[in-house]
Amino acid sequence: MNFNNHKKSILIGLTAFIIGGLCVYLYHGHEYEYNLNFSQDRFTDEYEFISPLLECDSFESKELNSFDEGIYESASLLMENGSIDDLSYYFRDLNNGVWVGLNEEEEFAPASLMKLPLMISYLKQSEDDPSVLKQSYTFNIEDDNYGKQNIVPEELMSIGIPYTVEDLIFRMIAYSDNSALRILLKNSGTFGLRVFNDLSIELPEDQSNEDFMSVRTYSKFFRILYNGSYLNFANSDEALRILSNTQYKDGIVSGVPEDIVVAHKFGERENNGIIQLHDCGIVYHPDKPYVLCIMTRGSDINKMSSAISYLSEYTYKEVSNSFK
Repeated sequence: MNFNNHKKSILIGLTAFIIGGLCVYLYHGHEYEYNLNFSQDRFTDEYEFISPLLECDSFESKELNSFDEGIYESASLLMENGSIDDLSYYFRDLNNGVWVGLNEEEEFAPASLMKLPLMISYLKQSEDDPSVLKQSYTFNIEDDNYGKQNIVPEELMSIGIPYTVEDLIFRMIAYSDNSALRILLKNSGTFGLRVFNDLSIELPEDQSNEDFMSVRTYSKFFRILYNGSYLNFANSDEALRILSNTQYKDGIVSGVPEDIVVAHKFGERENNGIIQLHDCGIVYHPDKPYVLCIMTRGSDINKMSSAISYLSEYTYKEVSNSFK
């Protein structure tokens, strides 16, 4: 990655209008030179993991240029010491839409990150046909895909045992179970890619092109869940609950305090000696929940995991310091 041509972008936008007393946010992108703010949130607490926007937020600009500069300096340091070869970073304040990005449009192989949109598509389909989640499929030998996982699920399925779609979804996300993924994919029919079509997210026509997902694009999946703007509120909340049970505790999770909930999905891929490790999710900071998505390339998965953890810790501290 050439940091001389790195892209540092900060987007903020806030336009509100009132219809019948309900204030709705519309975000309009424009550059804002290092003037970020973390607004006070006013959300419903009916659900544990989502916050559908109820009313307009107050907006007061606060200069946090050290945040953006710190991410750039940290990424440069991680590359210099050999922890990573390539990195993309994306942070977004879930209350007011402020974001900070570093190479946020660079594309990587999403690998297991693709399990999240498949879950969303299943949940969306269940809103039309509730029986979808109760259907069961038997785990057969041809479905066994555990041999291709570097990070093996803590609980494996048993051959010859039927599993409901609900259970398969939980295993696919929480354990990143490739066998559960295989079963769900082959039984998803035409709705498996539904969320991509609905959100106008393009998939590559050339199936050999593995690098097609950016941190900025992938963050959309978490934003629509948090705001309850795609699935109904109950399914949005359930999806994030499952994501909060992810067994992978390195990366983003290891960079925040132990009592902080993180609803996230990781992905890892190795091809021709090049490793890709990614971690994306929502960090439920007590004052300011945010999306954090980090994608990396390198040759040492342990160093790459530590690099993601380092950037996660830096981000959490910056958000915390904004409230002091």
